[in-house]
Parts: sequence; C-alpha cells; structure tokens
Amino acid sequence: MLEKRIRRSHRWYAFFCICFLFTLSWTAFFQVNAAEEEVKESEEIEEQEEISKKEPDRVVILSKKSKGKKFTFTWSAVEEAEGYHIYRRRKDEKKWMLLGTTKKTKYSDTTMKNGRRYFYKVAAFNEAGEGEKSKFVSVVRVKKIQCGGNKLTLELGEKKQLTIKLVPQNPTNKKLFFSSSDKNIVTVSQKGKLRAKNPGTAVILIHSVTGAEKKLKVTVKKKARIVAIDAGHQLHGDSSLEPMAPGSSQMKAKVASGTCGTATGVPEYQLNLTVSLKLETELKKRGYEVVMIRRTNEVNISNSERAKIANSSGAEIFVRVHANGGAPSARGILTMSPTSSNPYIGSKFAECNALSTALVNHMCARTGAINKGVIYTDSMSGINWCTIPVSIVEMGFMTNEAEDRLMQTDSYQNQLVMGMADGIDEYFLSH
Repeated sequence: MLEKRIRRSHRWYAFFCICFLFTLSWTAFFQVNAAEEEVKESEEIEEQEEISKKEPDRVVILSKKSKGKKFTFTWSAVEEAEGYHIYRRRKDEKKWMLLGTTKKTKYSDTTMKNGRRYFYKVAAFNEAGEGEKSKFVSVVRVKKIQCGGNKLTLELGEKKQLTIKLVPQNPTNKKLFFSSSDKNIVTVSQKGKLRAKNPGTAVILIHSVTGAEKKLKVTVKKKARIVAIDAGHQLHGDSSLEPMAPGSSQMKAKVASGTCGTATGVPEYQLNLTVSLKLETELKKRGYEVVMIRRTNEVNISNSERAKIANSSGAEIFVRVHANGGAPSARGILTMSPTSSNPYIGSKFAECNALSTALVNHMCARTGAINKGVIYTDSMSGINWCTIPVSIVEMGFMTNEAEDRLMQTDSYQNQLVMGMADGIDEYFLSH
C-alpha cells in the first residue's frame, strides 16, 4: 500500500516537473521572440533615423528682382531643410563664396557695385549636410547712363526723343526714371521724350533702378525765325516780260538794273547787295536764319522768281532791299506794301503793313533820315508773286547827292542795317 502511494507521488512529481519544464521552455521561447522583435524594431528605427538624416534636395530658383541697390531672389522650400546657404561670385571669379545664411526662401543682396555682374546659388542644409547647389541666377547693375553728351539745345516748341545707352549694355533691369528740374522750361516723359515749353535752362535727371545717374543740361531757345532777303536788281537787267502777278495778263520786265548814285556813280545793285550782306550778318547775330536770294551781282533772276524762292524757302517774311531815285531834292526813307484789296496777297495785308511800318520807323530812328512812311501799291511783281508777308525797303535817294554819298559810308550803312534789324525784331514780337 505504501509502495503504491510512493509510486503515485513520484508520478505526480514527474508530472509537475514536466509541466514546470514546459512552462520554462515556452517562457524562454516567448522571451527570445520578444527580444528578436525588439532588435528588429530597433533596427527599423535606426534605419528610419538614417533616412531622416539624408541631405536635403536641390533648391529651385523661382524669381529674381533688381531694385535700387538691392537684388532679391526667391526659391522653392525644401523638405527637411533647416536653412539655406547663399553663395555668390563675380564674373571674374572662379570660387563661390558663402554670402549668407537664412531660414527663409528669400534673400536680398545690397553689397553689389555698379557695372559688375554677379552670380548666385542657393543650397539647403540640415544635420546630414548640405544639398546640391541650385542653378545660378545672375544680376548686372547699370554702371553708366549715356545720352550723347551733357548739354542739349532745343528750340521753343521742339520735341525730341532722347537716345539712351546703358553701360554695360545688358543690365538685369533696364528701367530708367526721368525728371525735369523745371517743367515750365522743358518736360520729359518716362519714355525720355523732351518738350521745350519756354526759353531758359533746366536739368533733366535720368537714373536707373540700381542708382546710376545722368544729368543733362537742356537750354531752350526761341525758335529761329527765318527771313528772306533780296538785294534788289542785278548787274544786267532783263527786259524780257513776265506776268505782273499769277494769272495776270499784264506783263512787266523781268528785272531792271536799277538806278545809280549821281554823286558817287555806284550802281544801285551794288549798294543793295552790300547792305543786304551786312543785314544777313546782323540778323544771324540776333538768332535769325537768313535766306539770301542772291550773293553776287552776276545773276539773272526775275522778280517773280525771287518771290518764288522766298515762298518755298521756309522764310516767314521777305525783305526786298532797294535804293530810290527821283528828283535831286527828294530824300528820305520809305517802304512799300500791298493794299488790302490786292487780289494776290491782300490776305497778308495786315502783316505786310506791320512789317513795312516797323522797318521804316526803326530805320529813320537809327539814321535820323526823313520818314516818308509806307507807300501802298499793287503794281510790283516782286510783291504780287509773294505768298508770305513782304516789304520793299527804299533806303534813300541815290539821285540826291548828299544822301547818295551818305549811303556809301560804312557807318551809315550800319545804321540802316541796325534799323532794319530792329524793325524785324519788332514785327516778330507780335507775329
């Protein structure tokens, strides 16, 4: 009986030992698996960490803008980037220099110098290192603005487009700004077009967005008035006929040789040319443009042809210089004008009368000669063929010995010339 009990105890003991050993083996198995899973998970974490430490991708430049002394450019944001390195080099340099660091996707450089070309690159960075640099972006700043000189003269009312040259020729931003120091004298558009408004001097300032400047001194002068001068007659007269006026059936000699000084023997055509050339010189001194119908005596130009030359020359008035002839006692200065009823140039009567009046009054004021006023006539071919205001000046009587001698003197001729120029000045003050 006891032996059975002992055997039964042994069986239970063996059972419990087997169960215990089985439990231990399963526990060990699960612990090993858990350890393996932990190692695997750790390896995955480490791998992910390695991946997260990869260098950032390449930056892509999006835009650039040059304004004033600042060049700004932007780029796309890069994931995992902690910041961005900005590199720069000049055209004459080979090595890229670190210019700055930013966490933004925008950078502005204000350290450039005019006339130089700069290149920029951007690279993203993080703990793993720096990514590949971007493609370069460049800027060229304007160093100099040229417009053909430092001074410019315009006539009143003139318009002119400025021709601008930039140095270097290929700046990044070619935008220019224009301004005038006095808009009452000259104005300038933002496209560089000038307009002369009043006489005087003003300064046009041209400046680029990068700070380069150019100053242009502009002087506005009164528009040069154009005067046609005809030294009456010529060496040899031409007695062949021509119509007295356009479409007229009345005929007159084309041109006469004129009168002659009774005391000096000087022919009128020579006196007329001498005084006319002096008048040309004086008018040019006063800023006029002058059209001379003749400069020598050896010509053959009819009265109608002289008028046509003046008409087509661009002249605004036509002054015909003559000397008079008559009774030995006749003396003094007079001028000739068409009447208001002249069928050919009557529409210009007011201008012709004003010109003739101003001429005779100023010539007499300068010389002290007798003022014989304005004679109105419609029988002069040289008047009737005109389409611009015209006056015939009779400087004095060559048939009067005293006046003949006087008109041959240099001083009296100069007084006659000054008087005519004064009269022309007066006319243009109101016309």
